[in-house]
Amino acid sequence: DEQSNIDYSAILEEAGCRVIYGLSDYKVHAKLCVITRKNAAGEVSYTTQIGTGNYNEKTSEQYTDLCFITNDDAVGRDAVQVFNHLSLGETTEETEALWVAPHCYRSRVLELLDREIEVQKHGGHGYVAIKINSFNDVEIMEKMVEASQAGVEIHLYVRGICCLRPGIEGYTENITIRALLGRYLEHSRIFVFGEGERQRIFLGSGDLLNRNTRRRVEIFAEPKSQTVREQLLHILEMLEKDTCQSWLMQPDGTYQRVQQAEGETSVNCQMRLYDYFTKYADPIKPQPRRTQKLQEEKETVERTMQQLRSKEQEQETEEKTGLFKRIWKALFGKRRAK
Repeated sequence: DEQSNIDYSAILEEAGCRVIYGLSDYKVHAKLCVITRKNAAGEVSYTTQIGTGNYNEKTSEQYTDLCFITNDDAVGRDAVQVFNHLSLGETTEETEALWVAPHCYRSRVLELLDREIEVQKHGGHGYVAIKINSFNDVEIMEKMVEASQAGVEIHLYVRGICCLRPGIEGYTENITIRALLGRYLEHSRIFVFGEGERQRIFLGSGDLLNRNTRRRVEIFAEPKSQTVREQLLHILEMLEKDTCQSWLMQPDGTYQRVQQAEGETSVNCQMRLYDYFTKYADPIKPQPRRTQKLQEEKETVERTMQQLRSKEQEQETEEKTGLFKRIWKALFGKRRAK
């Protein structure tokens, strides 16, 4: 992946693009794109894309990822600020709308968990549902234990490593943890806090690992569109109902496969969601000319990359030859002169 990034960076720079290579102490893991427009009157508008997965044609066919596009001005301003800070080798410490790690991610999660605890303590129903890939952030785990002890209902969907154990009496009896392993790699991240009018829903690039909350630049956004919110909630609903590919973590840390109850219809979450989102996809008719043009562009990129690699190899060979000549001269030059 890194070699591919280096190759494409060289191509982009040769085309006149400015490439920001990241920060020395933090990995930039965010998936963010912002388009800024200024009209004749000087008014600025933004179109911002926040994703859970990379811009990769291979993983886009193998992973379950989400792509969110919005014209929200506050989100756009935050996105521009993130890019400005990255160009200066800095991280973003304050935002209007986005969560941006390492400074504005974990603190927001803890804040919303505290809110659900207070709701539960005052007679309401605290609710949290989170879909991630991995989980080991100790501070957030401790806060979830506190929330469970207060009676908050917590559903976690964690495909990979999870260091929190559910169902332990007096600690995590109100927490359930599921892992779904199917045809596609579960890769999207969704956070839901609360119910009804006070419900907050976020999607973004980061897991709840220490490296994500402390040592990476991650981006999360909160969709305001009711349609998008319903789609995200439907994903979690299908994860909860799956009876084909789900595994339920036990209090001892082992997993048991979710069994279909007698008389129940089997639910394959990934296939149900595939059918569900197909109805939102625009019908795309085959475009031979466009396909041919894309193929030509791809071949051009490959040729350019080969040329760049050849140039690098030639330079490397010349450097090695020059070094060898200098060493030879240093060792035998004086002797030959005598």
